[in-house]
Amino acid sequence: MLRKVLESGQGQRRTENGPALRLLTRESGYLLDVDNVPVDCEIFVQLVDGAYAAQLGNDRATAATLYRQAAGLHRGDFLPDACYDWATAQREWLRSRLLCALTFLTETSILHGDHVGVIRWCQRMLEVEPFYEETYRALILVHAHLGQLAQVRRWHQLCEVRLRDHLQVAPDLATQRLYARALRGEFTGRPIDPRAWLHQLQPTGHASLLQTPA
Repeated sequence: MLRKVLESGQGQRRTENGPALRLLTRESGYLLDVDNVPVDCEIFVQLVDGAYAAQLGNDRATAATLYRQAAGLHRGDFLPDACYDWATAQREWLRSRLLCALTFLTETSILHGDHVGVIRWCQRMLEVEPFYEETYRALILVHAHLGQLAQVRRWHQLCEVRLRDHLQVAPDLATQRLYARALRGEFTGRPIDPRAWLHQLQPTGHASLLQTPA
């Protein structure tokens, strides 16, 4: 029945070897053979890998464009209802690539002094990884620059609660120091220095994913 559905739904879309989508019988079950058919997760990986190659070549503009396309293509976990080990592993590989893309896009927004961009990419980051402390530091810092100290307090509180309730740890010392400086108004109304921003986001005693450019 599935073969008939695939064949009837493809119409003129065929290759030299037959339909572009073929259901093949295997000893352990069935295999969906795909030929010249776009698959979103494969396109996502190609975009991220292309962006990373551009990033290594110091072409930040191309890297940012490709990372944005990849982030726009990723609309949720890979086969979220599948409990098989292979699906779980693929889910985590794709999520890891997305986190790398979002980290770069957040850094790019910081370097451009783009407050809204930082908030947008931090939102995506927390949707994927709600316990990544560096994201909360970026949000604290951007709202501190804008003078929105009540929002600073709320983001710090959310960070503290999530880390305590889910990971049983306290926020990093870098987060506490940044929060204290923000409440004292040390960042409010000051022009953004991208290098200083990145320095503020680095956790104490640990390498940061947001590397200060040379």
